[in-house]
Amino acid sequence: MNKLNIWCWTKSIDWYINVDSLKLPWVDVVHDLNSYPYPFEDDSCDEIWADNVIEHLDDMILLFEEIYRILKPWGVFRGIVPYFAHPCAFADPTHKQYFSLGTFDYFTKDFEYNFYTNARFEITQLKLIIWWISGLFKFVTKRKPRFYELYISRIFPASWIEFILTKTHD
Repeated sequence: MNKLNIWCWTKSIDWYINVDSLKLPWVDVVHDLNSYPYPFEDDSCDEIWADNVIEHLDDMILLFEEIYRILKPWGVFRGIVPYFAHPCAFADPTHKQYFSLGTFDYFTKDFEYNFYTNARFEITQLKLIIWWISGLFKFVTKRKPRFYELYISRIFPASWIEFILTKTHD
């Protein structure tokens, strides 16, 4: 079973292949994530973990296509990205991508505008993370995430989106 932790920087994970562009003691594979293809075989990984990395990369569509290529059928792509409405999403000058709940729809089978890529995932989980807010807002974001995004997110922005995507096998 192969698991990748892409852009591990200070977050290496035991039992994962830790990938980064910097040659650090805990990095197993040194590779620039903006350079394609990645040095992994097709259908070779069970899971890929990306903790606050996607927003720093040049081309999200190429990244998702590469993740799709590397994952085994029914493999899982998990990660955390900053939520677009949070001030830190735009404050960091190294961020190149911004994320809402709808961003991940573009990589699903039944989405109307999915002609940009052949990478297809099933959204297994999308979870808004609001670390500073009361139980009422946590309830709303968990039960009615689209309602939250449309009507409340600009006033009380979430910090991150945790996602789990499963590679479809068509």
